[in-house]
Amino acid sequence: MGKYQTLTDHLAKHGDGEWSASFDDIEALLGFSLPRSAVQHRTWWANSGGTQVHQNAWLSVGWRVADVDPVTRLVRFHRADIQSGDARKRSSAAAEITRKRSSARGMRLRRSDSLQQLALTLDWQIVDLADRKAKKNLLSKPAILQIKRSDDEQSLVVGQVEDLKGFIGALKLEAVGSMATSCKYVHDSHVVFRSHTTDRMADFQNPDDLDLVELFVQTGLRMAGVEVLILT
Repeated sequence: MGKYQTLTDHLAKHGDGEWSASFDDIEALLGFSLPRSAVQHRTWWANSGGTQVHQNAWLSVGWRVADVDPVTRLVRFHRADIQSGDARKRSSAAAEITRKRSSARGMRLRRSDSLQQLALTLDWQIVDLADRKAKKNLLSKPAILQIKRSDDEQSLVVGQVEDLKGFIGALKLEAVGSMATSCKYVHDSHVVFRSHTTDRMADFQNPDDLDLVELFVQTGLRMAGVEVLILT
C-alpha cells in the first residue's frame, strides 16, 4: 500500500462528483501530517502526475484538484469524468472557499460590495511570449495574469504578480507547471469597479483591490466551467 493509498481509496469510493475537505480532514484520513510544501505551495496540489506520488493518489482514480487555498487550509477535488457536476453545488463550494479566503486575507469589504453585487470592467492585454521586444515593453507593476498551458487545454493558471515585467521576463517551465502557450494580463489602469453608487479605477497598490480582482476573475471562470489553477 502506498503512502497516500487511504486518500486514493476514499476518493474511489466517494459517491459524489466533488469533495471539499480541510487539510485536517486529509491528515486524519492519511494518519500523518501533510508535508510543509503542501501548506506553503499550491503547486504541491497540481494535477501533473508523473513521478509525483501524492498527485497520482487522486489522478489514478479519475479525480483532480479544482481549487486549493493554503491560507484557509481548504482543498476541493472534482471527478475528472464529470464535466461540472451539479452546478449549484459547484458554485456553492467555490463561493465558500472564496468567502473564507477573503476573510483570511483581511479584505475590508462591506456586505454591499460582495462579488455578486459588484461589477468589474477588465481590459485584458495579450502578451506574445515569443516576442522579446513586447516583453521588454511591459511595465514593472502589479498585475493579474491568465496563463494557458500547452499540456492542459481545459484549465487556466490565474494569479497575481507584484512585477509583471520581471515575472514574464523570467517565466520558466516550473513557474506554471508546464510550458505556457499564451498569457494575458490586467494592470489597475485596465480595471474599473462599478456599483450602483459609483465607479472608480482599481488601485493595485492596495492589496484589497488586487485580491478582489483576482477572486472576481477566478470566480467568473469557475462559473463558466473553467478549471482554475492558482499561480504561486
